[in-house]
Amino acid sequence: MIVSVNRIVEFGELDKEELDKCKQEPDTKWPWRGEIVYKNVSLVFNTAANLDDIDEPPKKVLNNLSFHIRGGEKIGIVGRTGAGKCIELVIIKKHVY
Repeated sequence: MIVSVNRIVEFGELDKEELDKCKQEPDTKWPWRGEIVYKNVSLVFNTAANLDDIDEPPKKVLNNLSFHIRGGEKIGIVGRTGAGKCIELVIIKKHVY
């Protein structure tokens, strides 16, 4: 616990970044409104190099995940270790098929 307290103190002592340097305008093709809708998304990982090498069917790491994120909405993804939080982000960012 001491390590986490030390990290918080160190972050508090960092020099502030100038926000004007970070400001960027989105590309003109970037959509101004939108939403993300997923219905019953499931995902399996194939650990075998060849599908013929699988002795048993791969286990689903996500099973029937559904969500709707409206434009401008801020969300948080929480859960226990190994619950699939990172996998959800991979699906949103890269559209794993």
